[in-house]
Amino acid sequence: MKKLKSISNLLTILTGYSLLILSFSIVLEIFLRAVFNFSMQGVDEYGGYVVAILVAFGISQNVLLRGHIRIDFFFEKFNFKFQAYLNLLTYFLFFIFSCFFLFRSVGTLRDSITYKSLSGTPLETPLWAPQFIWVLGLSFFFITSTIVFFYAIKAFSKNKILFNEEYGPPSITQKVIKKDYD
Repeated sequence: MKKLKSISNLLTILTGYSLLILSFSIVLEIFLRAVFNFSMQGVDEYGGYVVAILVAFGISQNVLLRGHIRIDFFFEKFNFKFQAYLNLLTYFLFFIFSCFFLFRSVGTLRDSITYKSLSGTPLETPLWAPQFIWVLGLSFFFITSTIVFFYAIKAFSKNKILFNEEYGPPSITQKVIKKDYD
């Protein structure tokens, strides 16, 4: 699990740099249009690809950091056993969603390759290129959610209280000191 977290950290940093480059490109595009009436063409198109890829890789980091949205107000009212079942259900659903996303994205990529699809912009980008990286991100999400789900099952079967501490919503203390991610 530690190796998975370090790979996810590296991928998160790389996608963060791509977002930073996109931000600078957008600022440059705005400046060039405003001052020189010139456009670099394609910043918006490639920006869309960057965001889709960023989300695909970012979902894995979110699963590992337990950063998904939960309604804590109701969650805290349940006893620890029911909380454990809900937490396990959460990781099962991540696994199911990752299977669905991967299946659909591979189908989209396959269609783009088969039909030699191009973007509907003046750049006519072959869609397989950004979609391939997007599928890689969703594949990593599938791998991450599968591994985390199997670790969760193992922890759930051993001790439900410890399971809730490791796989439940992080406490404020855990969020502040990031104990759960060291």
